[in-house]
Amino acid sequence: AVDIIVSDYIWVSRLRSDGADFVFVPHSLAVGGLIVREDSGINTIADLEGRKLGIAGGPVDKSWVLLQAYYKKTTGRDLKPSVKPQFGAPPLLNELTTTGKLPAVLNFWHYNARLKGAGHLQIIGVAEILKELGVEGEAPLLGWVFHEAWANENPKAINGFLRASRDAKQILRDSDAEWDRLRSVMKAPDDAIFVSLRTDYRKGIVSSMGPESEATAAKVFAILAEIGGEQLVGSSSTLAPNTFWANVGF
Repeated sequence: AVDIIVSDYIWVSRLRSDGADFVFVPHSLAVGGLIVREDSGINTIADLEGRKLGIAGGPVDKSWVLLQAYYKKTTGRDLKPSVKPQFGAPPLLNELTTTGKLPAVLNFWHYNARLKGAGHLQIIGVAEILKELGVEGEAPLLGWVFHEAWANENPKAINGFLRASRDAKQILRDSDAEWDRLRSVMKAPDDAIFVSLRTDYRKGIVSSMGPESEATAAKVFAILAEIGGEQLVGSSSTLAPNTFWANVGF
């Protein structure tokens, strides 16, 4: 019913491995992180042991899987039996964190930004986790997804759309005035949360759509496959060939 959606490349790879022709163009980077209350007493990832941890996205949420991989590498132990996972909807998890019922949370980036703007702390971000796991460079996560056959039949339309997306992001990266114009629809109750949302959005802006993005994504995919297994990545433990669309026309 639509030509283009936003999804992650894990989903695209799963479907390509099953014979579908979806392809992916990077739209934003992995910018999540572990947020804790100021009064939680959690200063390092090791302090999570025995504590509740809110997780958006379910048992195979990608930030949760990467945090497990990081914990395993840095401590030699499994994180899953060491914490008390609390899976829930993003707004609910923020509310439980704000009211003190959750000491720590892994949430979607804009919910994390609101918590940070309200004074809560990020112990570690996904970018730091990936670096510790040996992944350098930009790690795309979400992207524009569409049928490869449709894109090949409509190169002017898809490349015009992708150029518009790139140009819009450049404006949002460079122009504070544009953010001021958008503020009324952002539901930011104060300056601190507004600035936190703007800052974290900018951290997620992709600067490259080239082969290096796919190479980085393949490394992340291998980590996710090892920890998340078939439930997360599907039948293939490696990134499906041509998941990233190679025909971006600019």
